[in-house]
Amino acid sequence: MTITAGPNNSGKSNIFRFAETFISPLSSTSPQIPELGPLDIPILPEGTTAPPFRIGIALKVSDPLTYAEGVFGEISKHQTAVQDTIKEIVTHPALYDSENGALWFRFNRESTNGGLTLDQESLAKIYSTFSDREQNTSVTASALLHRASGLQSNIHGIVQTLSVQFTAPKVVTIPAFREIVSDGSQNPNLERVDGRGLPGFLHALHSPSAERYREDSKKFQRINKFLQSVLEEEDAQIAIPYNSTTVHVSVGDRVLPIENLGAGVSQVVMLAAVSTWHSNALICIEEPEVHLHPILLRKLAHYLTKETNNRYLLSTHATSLMDNPDVTVLDISHTYEQGTSVRTAVTEHSRARISQSLGYRASDILQSNFIIWVEGPSDRIYINHWLQVFDKELVENIHYTIMFYGGKLLSHLSGAEWLAPEGTVSDFIHLLKINRRMAIVIDSDTKSETDSIRETKVRILGEFSQVDSMAWVTKGREIENYVPFKTFAQAAISAHQSAKPQAPTDQHSDMFAGVKKTKENSHGVSAPDKVRIALGAINESNSIWDVLDLKEKVQELASLIRSANHL
Repeated sequence: MTITAGPNNSGKSNIFRFAETFISPLSSTSPQIPELGPLDIPILPEGTTAPPFRIGIALKVSDPLTYAEGVFGEISKHQTAVQDTIKEIVTHPALYDSENGALWFRFNRESTNGGLTLDQESLAKIYSTFSDREQNTSVTASALLHRASGLQSNIHGIVQTLSVQFTAPKVVTIPAFREIVSDGSQNPNLERVDGRGLPGFLHALHSPSAERYREDSKKFQRINKFLQSVLEEEDAQIAIPYNSTTVHVSVGDRVLPIENLGAGVSQVVMLAAVSTWHSNALICIEEPEVHLHPILLRKLAHYLTKETNNRYLLSTHATSLMDNPDVTVLDISHTYEQGTSVRTAVTEHSRARISQSLGYRASDILQSNFIIWVEGPSDRIYINHWLQVFDKELVENIHYTIMFYGGKLLSHLSGAEWLAPEGTVSDFIHLLKINRRMAIVIDSDTKSETDSIRETKVRILGEFSQVDSMAWVTKGREIENYVPFKTFAQAAISAHQSAKPQAPTDQHSDMFAGVKKTKENSHGVSAPDKVRIALGAINESNSIWDVLDLKEKVQELASLIRSANHL
């Protein structure tokens, strides 16, 4: 899934027009490119000739010689001159972009019949390299193409054969203006993508012909399952009345036309239905956020990428999908001097730049959906590991962020709501002002079963419970007490050879006894490296240890993170 994001009039729609007008013909065996309209030709200063229309197609190729062997067969069976020549051609800068690992094939449109021919400007650069070695190209062409001619014809034939290996996908464009009405046809056009005829379309999937029964029934079931996810109702079902004039949805004992559930639900089902019908296509969806709030948009993106086998190109003014790691974001901008520019937006900074160009403020978007407050770096290592083991879908800095508070600073923090007269100063740093979805992990620091936790920790527990957040006070003395002693001892000795860890007597024992040097204990180190020990403890661990209440707490934490991310 690729998203083109940018302000109005930046050129997003032109990318869609290009895909529909010029990529679709490439999927045929004899591509015929339509003639350019007057406004498709660049308007340049007087006396400047517009450049010829060119299409460049890049194939991602890590090893161009291996790609050539896939086209021509084993190159090494030929004589050295053939091997050297083909290697030099496929790695030539005019053809191969070594920095990005891509073979570029460039074409011009023929003015007579609209067909595509290899770009002569690119080929000329290869010709000049072999101008003094025409015999080599003749031998190579004879061996690989079973014919030989002049220098230019030989190289043209080799590059032409290399270029025919790709197949362009069918392009389907779903416009921004969509409505769900019956087109009155008893034989609906299943290629329509503007919503008209959707009732008949779904009816065809619900009651397919015998030869399409297996395939179309599965598609209908996937769409119905998606509807259940959208409505968060497991018994929701799509039903088509006998006259196919609308789409009904049954939930429990209620049956309503889909439009009665709101424009958002009907729109998202329509987009899912059209995308499910097509296979191995490039689906271009203009402004999918029309009528969809962010949760529906994210659910749609998840369905499209996980349940269909198409590729997707979306144009949008929203930022709802920019934190999705499976999505490529293109930043589209326009100036009258330079025209439209396209840049990939990979970093958080570049995606934030798009948000600013769309008019969003930092307080509106791109904030972490969940924050876990921990005492120090070693806690972060354990928490990340346990969450990854429990739920691999959760990703730090996407679904949650871990922040440090430092043990002694806990007394300055508050998880409570704070409403005070203007001009007053609070004694606390209010965590809810940073993020309202959060958890805090606190070492109990208890040394025995009868030991009580400090008053500050009791206060934090109460405050977090009042705002539906999680305060996790360790059942043992500190977070290291969740690590089995054998695992901890091996990690401690690996980090500090002089360490002699002492087996704990209970959950309140100091795990660093024998690791940390004291008056009574001469071996060990004065300041154990908790981070190295933590990294050693989780190394090669693929399960959550069955220690104290660890599994219960990790499950509760993961559940809160999933809820905050609408997963």
